[in-house]
Amino acid sequence: MARAWYVVQTVPGNEARVSQAIAEIPEQRFGSFLPLMEREISHARRKSIVQRPLYPSYIFAEFDAAEDAEDDWPKILQLKGVHTILGIQRASGIPTSREEIARRFRPKAPLALPARVVPALKEAMASSGGVFRLLAPKKQQLKPGSRVRVIDGPLEGLVGLVAFDRRERVGILLDMLGRKGAISIPRESIALMG
Repeated sequence: MARAWYVVQTVPGNEARVSQAIAEIPEQRFGSFLPLMEREISHARRKSIVQRPLYPSYIFAEFDAAEDAEDDWPKILQLKGVHTILGIQRASGIPTSREEIARRFRPKAPLALPARVVPALKEAMASSGGVFRLLAPKKQQLKPGSRVRVIDGPLEGLVGLVAFDRRERVGILLDMLGRKGAISIPRESIALMG
């Protein structure tokens, strides 16, 4: 089997450390890739742009998982911060003999990603400046009495009138089951109607 890309599950918050550790394994037989995204966050009335993993708790590692390279990929499992490589199945329960220990706890080979996945991610990141950008759209002030539609959540599809507009939440008057009710909903869960 030739080199392929695999998904490595990490302990939360350890993605960058594990990606760096994989790249630094001696023999230079491993590659790693950690796709990042930029997000605009608001905290204490301040807005900032932060980089986060595109897939929290997951990175991509490139290696050869063939039978003759079976001693290679367990090196990744031994790194601090690695939970598992997707596709490896470890048996549970209490073994009763040495043979059963060897048979049950010998990991199966990891599952390779389709060949086009990681190159497509790399290409998309390169075209956007090396990182995915997930920036919040500009917020428009909603005037009381404006008609809005709920576009996300359990009330999706309902139409109501804006009662108030505060930073991240909007108060909406909805007509549900013949009664009017007021709810407070996140701004990103509504859309202004024409």
